Amino acid sequence: MTRLPVIVGFGGINPAGRSSGHHGYRRLVYDQLESGKQQSTLKALAALMQCDANEQSILANTLVRKINDNLFDPSHYRANKQAMMTGLQDGPLSFILKKNQLPEQLPPTWM
Repeated sequence: MTRLPVIVGFGGINPAGRSSGHHGYRRLVYDQLESGKQQSTLKALAALMQCDANEQSILANTLVRKINDNLFDPSHYRANKQAMMTGLQDGPLSFILKKNQLPEQLPPTWM
């Protein structure tokens, strides 16, 4: 199962758009809206995004989506990386970490 970061809120600007006027909700049900409401939703989202983007671009860049790497590259984020480590067959697993990379509470079996 893939973990998905979700930001939840209602007020101001959320990932789907503006909450006053319920643009976030209207974006969720966009496919079921009548044409006039679709156009007003697109105009509102384009204004929030400060762009003159077309419908496809606006729909592709709203709601929950993959994090873009324009601010930071999420695939190279240092925290919570998985590692496969194997020790010698006749001894314990041994490796060295910087102190600031250790958890606050060390497990009792760690040295």
